[in-house]
Amino acid sequence: MKNPNLIPKPFAQNGQKDAIPANYKSDLPSQKATWDTGFPQITMMPVTAGGLPPSGRDFNGILNQISDNIVYLSQGGKFKYSQEYADSTGGYPKGAILQSDDETREFQSLTDNNKINFNKESSEIVSAAWKQVSTTQLLDELNKKLNRSDVVQSVGNSKTQVMSQNAVTDSLNTKQDKGDYATNTALNQVNDNANNRLEKEKNGEDIEDKNTFINNLGLRDTVDRAHHSLDRRTGGEVNGDILSQENISAKGIMSADKGFHAGTAILTPWGDIHGTEWDGWISHWIKRHYGKKNAAEFMAGNKGWWQDGSSGIIFQYGALSVSGGNFDFPRAFSNECFAVLVTNTNSQGSRIDNAFGYQINRFQFYAASKTEGGDIGRYPVAWWAIGR
Repeated sequence: MKNPNLIPKPFAQNGQKDAIPANYKSDLPSQKATWDTGFPQITMMPVTAGGLPPSGRDFNGILNQISDNIVYLSQGGKFKYSQEYADSTGGYPKGAILQSDDETREFQSLTDNNKINFNKESSEIVSAAWKQVSTTQLLDELNKKLNRSDVVQSVGNSKTQVMSQNAVTDSLNTKQDKGDYATNTALNQVNDNANNRLEKEKNGEDIEDKNTFINNLGLRDTVDRAHHSLDRRTGGEVNGDILSQENISAKGIMSADKGFHAGTAILTPWGDIHGTEWDGWISHWIKRHYGKKNAAEFMAGNKGWWQDGSSGIIFQYGALSVSGGNFDFPRAFSNECFAVLVTNTNSQGSRIDNAFGYQINRFQFYAASKTEGGDIGRYPVAWWAIGR
C-alpha cells in the first residue's frame, strides 16, 4: 500500500484563525463554533431570517487543529502522555499506546479512564495501569546475545564464532600433558644461535633489508600511516575528507570558506542559517514574521474601516442619518472592541442634546442622542470605534 499525498504543513499555519473552545458557553458570540456543538443553529439560517454567516477564522481554526494532528502523524510522530488531555477526556481508554517523554519506551493502557502518568509515578502504581510493550534497551540487549548458529563444534580461524565447552574439552584431550621436553643445554644453544643471527645490542641495525623486514612483520600500512599523519606539534594540511566517529573540538577559531553543515542545517560565510526549524533561511523567516506588513482598508458610502497590518489594530467610522438604536460595524472586530465614540453632526432638537454610544459586542454598537432632560433622540450622529 502506497502512502497518500502527505500534508506538508497544517492548514492556515500562517493565516488568521481563532481557537475553537471545547464546550459551548452562553457568553460566546452567537455564531461561534465549538468542538462539542459545531456551528450553532443561527449559522444554518438564511440571512433574511436573522441568520449569521459562520466565521472564516473559525473554519481556519478547525482545519488547522485537525491538520496539525495529521501532519504530526505523517512525520512519524507518536503521541506522549498528556495530563491535560487525560483530565479533559476522563482518561485514556484501555489498549491506548503512548510513548515516554524520553522517547525510549512505549506503554499500553490496561484500563479505561486511565489518568496514571507513567513518566512520573512509581513503578508499583504504573504496573497496575500500564504495560511496557517496547523499549530501545530491549534491542540493545538482544544485540549482545550470541546466535546458536555461531556456537561450533570444531576449531578454526573464525573471529565471529566460538567453540562449545564440549568441543574445547575434546580438543584439549588430544594434547600432550605439560612437561620438560628440552634440556637447558639445548635451550641455551637455541638462544645463542638466535643472538648470533640478530644481535640484540644493535637493536635491528644489522638488518640488511629493513623494508622487507617491515613488510614481513605486516607493519607497512602502519609505517605509511605514520609518515602521512599530521604532526601534533606543528599541525598540517589535509587534502581529502576527514571523517570522525566521535567529537571534534577546537580551542581556537574554526573557519570554513564555504560554510558549515550540521545534519541538514547550513551556516553560510555571510552569517545566514538554513534549517527545517526556520522552514528555510532564517533571514526569510525574520522578514516573514517581523517585517513591515501592509495595512488593510475598506470604505463604502458613509462608513469604512482600516486595519494596521503589524499590530492588528482596527479603526472603524461612519455617519448615521438616524440614530437611537443598534447598528452593525462595517466589519466585525477580530477579538474585541475597545470603545465607541459618538458625536452630533449638524442636527439637534429644539433643546440642547448630546450624542452618546457604546459597544454591544464585536459585531454591533449602540448610538443615539440625548437631551439635557434625559430624553433619547434619533438625530444624526457620527461615530468612531477602535479595537482589534
